[in-house]
Amino acid sequence: MKKIKLFSLMMLAVLVLPITAHAASINISCGDGKVKAGDTINCVVKGQSDAGVTVTEIEATLDFPSSLTAQTFTPNGWEGNSIANGKIEVYGDGATGSFNIGTLSIKVNDSFNGSAVITLKNVIYYNSTDSDGKEVPNSSTTLTENISHYLKSLTVTNGTLSPNFDATKTGYVIALESATTASFGINAVADNNSDTVVITNGHTGTTITNPSNIAFETSGGNKSMLLKIVVGDAVEYTIAVSRPTPPVTSSGELASLTVGGKSISLVSGQTNYTVTLSSITSFQVNATLKDSENFEFQDLTFPTTWSSNANATSNVIRIVTRAKSDYSKTMEYNITVNKASSSGGNNGGGVTTNPKTGGSAAIIMGIVLIISFGATIFFYKRNMSQL
Repeated sequence: MKKIKLFSLMMLAVLVLPITAHAASINISCGDGKVKAGDTINCVVKGQSDAGVTVTEIEATLDFPSSLTAQTFTPNGWEGNSIANGKIEVYGDGATGSFNIGTLSIKVNDSFNGSAVITLKNVIYYNSTDSDGKEVPNSSTTLTENISHYLKSLTVTNGTLSPNFDATKTGYVIALESATTASFGINAVADNNSDTVVITNGHTGTTITNPSNIAFETSGGNKSMLLKIVVGDAVEYTIAVSRPTPPVTSSGELASLTVGGKSISLVSGQTNYTVTLSSITSFQVNATLKDSENFEFQDLTFPTTWSSNANATSNVIRIVTRAKSDYSKTMEYNITVNKASSSGGNNGGGVTTNPKTGGSAAIIMGIVLIISFGATIFFYKRNMSQL
């Protein structure tokens, strides 16, 4: 008897429970919901109806905090208003199953901080067979703050930035306008308003206090300037700044040349010289450049010591200079070093080529004799007692 009573009570309880059935529903979604102040995000409103139910009209009230502003609502295949009095109202020939209602455009205000909930409430739909509206559950979606420590923009003056700015790319080059550009400017704006932007000289570590007017300067033998931009102590960008290489208008001529202690008188445009030494077994060579800023020696470092076989009577020194910016631009000097003859009391006088005469002069007892058999001038001295 007790079992029968218990079963009867259970059946009665089931009978009195309310049975809720929704023939249609509504849903709002805003992508991944990640936003930041200043953004405009599009949220999609969709509907769903049960089989056999044709939805012909939908009403819903928008609810969200003051940190958001509803800008527009664009129906998709429906007629209706944009947004009137905070409500969405659309109507049409009817839709069944899963259907798109429209797109809601939301502006994220500067007061946005952390998160905000968008709710469609008081949702009512009408169907083709029932003029009375049916209320369905609310639909909500949450927007959360998208915290980015990247730059929002990066622009330069007096130069060109490459590649084109992309917040997630952290390496760039700035090509200044000309070889004489003395300064340039950088405007780096953080994506997150609360982030600080610090620009430093990557070579010296010095903080750039006036980014709109940065003096171009190199250090430590570097031909370019390195800048580092740190955003919010989280993301670092590096920028190499360089000026175009000016055209080299000078040549790689020598400014001075000394061989075995003898200074050679250099003539512009002339690259072949001869010198006579009492010994060519070992001697020192030293040379300097007229334009050491743009030119360098190709293989040698001066001063240097030259050595040759003890029995050698001559030696050729080859000195090549080249442009630092263009190794194909070279200049070659050839210096023939002869060993002085020990016969006839020769004291090892120097011998050098004179490009301005076609003969040779022998100085004997103060008398100059022109000997036309070559382009070499022999300076030869002899005492009266030796005649």
